[in-house]
Amino acid sequence: MIALIVVLVIVVLGAAIVVALRRTDRKSRDAVDRVRVQAQVRQTRSMALGTKRDIALLRQRLDAQLRAARAVLQPAGGQVFRADAPAVLAEVSASARELDAALAAIGELDEEQQRAALPPVQAQVEQLIATTDTACRTALDTRAQTRSGQLEALSQDVHFEAASLEEYERERNDLTL
Repeated sequence: MIALIVVLVIVVLGAAIVVALRRTDRKSRDAVDRVRVQAQVRQTRSMALGTKRDIALLRQRLDAQLRAARAVLQPAGGQVFRADAPAVLAEVSASARELDAALAAIGELDEEQQRAALPPVQAQVEQLIATTDTACRTALDTRAQTRSGQLEALSQDVHFEAASLEEYERERNDLTL
């Protein structure tokens, strides 16, 4: 019996340690990510105006939109209308990786080649950013409407219970008179 209790305590402590480590790991990754983004922003600001700076700014916007999409679509676990939110996030992430690689490759070209190669990729990045923004807003709106319906149902239940209580109190008072 004591051995079973000891084993259960060890299992519970082990689970608590795993949860604490995962939280710490997530927080440290978030902190490193924030520092990385801030360093990129500072570096981009110090760049001379031109195509290289435009590429760096475009890559930063794409990265920021992808981080926002992860924040909105990952915890959803639900639907963006008929689309599965994790599937949308996976497609957005794959497209963002492809476009980021294309932008990085363009960044390695000389200035004239960059100016020629950037416009079509820039248009695709802008389209992906707009599409991702729409998916995020749709997911947030869908959640808000779902919550609204749930709150309305809860409100109706509470009003029904309050009316029932009033009726009960009135009938009880009528019986005592």
